[in-house]
Amino acid sequence: MFAIRRFKLYSWTIVLALVCSMDFALPMPIQAKEQPTSFGEEQGIRKTLAQQDELDENILNPPAIYTDEADFEFVDQREIITTPTLAPYHSCVSLELVYSDSSSAFAYYGNAFIVSNHTLLTSAHCLYDHENQGGYVKRIDITFADGTTISSANSAMDVVISKGFEANNNYEEDLGIIETEIDLSRYATPLKLASPSKPKQNVEMVGYTNDLFSSTSPVDGRALAKSTGRIEMMNPSLLILSVYGVPGQSGSPILTNNKAVGVFNFGLRDSSTMELIQTGGVPFLSQQLHWLTQNARYMNQPIYRAYNPNSGEHLYTRSYAELEHITQVGWKDEGMAWMESAGQNGEIVWRLYNPNTGDHHYTVDQHEYSELPKYGWIQEGETWIAPQKTTPQVQAVYRLYNPHAISGAHHFTTDLQERNDLIRLGWKEEGIAFYAL
Repeated sequence: MFAIRRFKLYSWTIVLALVCSMDFALPMPIQAKEQPTSFGEEQGIRKTLAQQDELDENILNPPAIYTDEADFEFVDQREIITTPTLAPYHSCVSLELVYSDSSSAFAYYGNAFIVSNHTLLTSAHCLYDHENQGGYVKRIDITFADGTTISSANSAMDVVISKGFEANNNYEEDLGIIETEIDLSRYATPLKLASPSKPKQNVEMVGYTNDLFSSTSPVDGRALAKSTGRIEMMNPSLLILSVYGVPGQSGSPILTNNKAVGVFNFGLRDSSTMELIQTGGVPFLSQQLHWLTQNARYMNQPIYRAYNPNSGEHLYTRSYAELEHITQVGWKDEGMAWMESAGQNGEIVWRLYNPNTGDHHYTVDQHEYSELPKYGWIQEGETWIAPQKTTPQVQAVYRLYNPHAISGAHHFTTDLQERNDLIRLGWKEEGIAFYAL
């Protein structure tokens, strides 16, 4: 893939139209403006790719190979991954994307990453071509870290993008889903998703690229490379990054602590010098996660986390409608806390409410759930299903107690650093409350 297509390279003129008013240490300050998106519309557009490959290979041009057009302002500190079959790198895959009409066919490279046994995430512009009027991709060839390739020509695959991206090429909705009937767990462990927490958070981008070579790469001519940087800015629709990337790496995961917090999509160039200024992509915050779980048939339901700045309480809910309601009355949306169990053999997490303090509490202990009403708590019933401890890839949810707090006295987190920080501040550790995905 080349500049403008798979990895969108915008000049400053375009950037100022799309991205405005954000403070950076750049020659010209830019900011990302929050734009309305159709991610609020639950139903995306799903297309089933033809299994019979009718493309004439005689008219199929080889995938476009990226060549540098200018000296980048960024220092290329990408590190070639020499162990692509190890986690989390084996969750990343290389895409060959074929577009065609009646007289011509052309191919581009991209990336995706496995997030469930039948689901991959990528950039929407890898699945729908606006720039060259190619429309929907006609064929997808997916190459895994062990060198295995599967193709939509002989395996059923669906692709899903948002209505806003198909209609308007909205860069804030540049997120796509690939689903296949093949069990992807035979090739890799799915990546866990998480929400980015704040600007200046350290991240890395991992993806196959055309301009580096590795003898250990499973893909001819494409090395798996890791680039480190940080989130320079974020809003509910966009991440701006200081992560080095080139065309062909669109659809790569943006990682923090080996969890994907977004998808890598575009680069910003100075129109006069053609130097790379910033890169960016779509974050995995509540509206994107809600859209994904409404349109991906095999993804687990996120448990959202919100914070009340007045009381200090964190609320956890699987209901996106509840999240929307409380954010409208002053709560801060903090994205996803974790995911619930996909099966019915998990543990019920019960929720209670204390009308005297405004506090909520969560427990899998039926005895605790039955006892707390004696002290004024109101039972609110089942709130989500937690996986069993023996479920593969589970993570512990730690419970902590603040003896000095009236509201928000209990806190639940999967983040060991957050747990340890709270203990240093005087919170009491109460062990593992339950498990999550």
